[in-house]
Amino acid sequence: MFAGFDVAFSKSLAGVREKTAAGAVVSLLAYAFMLCLVVSEFIFFQDVQIVEKLELDVSPGAETVAIYVDIEFYELPCEAVHLHYRGQHHSKVMEDFSPEFRKTPTADRKVGCRLEGTAHARKVPGLLQVSPVNADEFNRGAKSVTYESLQRFNASHHIHDLAFGEIFPGMERPLRGKTGVKSDGMYQYQYQVKVVPTTYAGLYRPAVASNQYSSTYYYKKSIGDDNPLASFGILNHVEEPGFFLRFQFSSIKIHKEEVKHAWSEFLTSVCAILGGVYAAAEFLDVVLHQTVLAKKID
Repeated sequence: MFAGFDVAFSKSLAGVREKTAAGAVVSLLAYAFMLCLVVSEFIFFQDVQIVEKLELDVSPGAETVAIYVDIEFYELPCEAVHLHYRGQHHSKVMEDFSPEFRKTPTADRKVGCRLEGTAHARKVPGLLQVSPVNADEFNRGAKSVTYESLQRFNASHHIHDLAFGEIFPGMERPLRGKTGVKSDGMYQYQYQVKVVPTTYAGLYRPAVASNQYSSTYYYKKSIGDDNPLASFGILNHVEEPGFFLRFQFSSIKIHKEEVKHAWSEFLTSVCAILGGVYAAAEFLDVVLHQTVLAKKID
């Protein structure tokens, strides 16, 4: 009865086909192997791949970018958090303003402020700065602050999120979750960001024009250890403490596109699987059958 499963590898015997138990085993194994390979090929066929292409960005500075910022300052009250933006292109100041961001006092701390909002700016090198100086003083270049007020300005922070444009799947945001905390004096927190324009085209959604970025960062004291005048509170020798995010845009644009395999590829692979497994199983069945016959003759 078990030999009845041998539908693929029955043997010729005096003008008829002989079904054997060995052929049945090989047939069942071959069918199971074919099914596994076809299912795995179908799963692979359903998988969405991301194809990337590099292009030259031919319109730098002509577009605008939405800079989304969500930063929490651990040691600053909200009235002391002053955000300013300055865009500059070829040594010329293109934009100079203070974005209207939402300031929320930190609920679980005696002092602290969360700064969140979006600044719309031109695609030129820029600086986002949180410092002790308010917007009017910043625009005038004035530093109407005292050494004592600078000492109290601790810009220790946590970056909840930072994005240049609309979020898309797989978007690179390396500063998300970054924390900078110092408690041994006044510090400048410097972030250098390289922004890469990126277009993401999904299979079932409109294309998104956004940006990814890479970053480097370092912290330094506002008063150098080798500067005795600064240590005595002479402000001309004190670098302003605060949070400084400097960014510039790449001249190369990345185009990402979701693609799926063609049905012709899937059908070709299935045919190759069926033919290959059948040929290998037939060879195995012949070897087993010949071995069994040899033993019977002996």
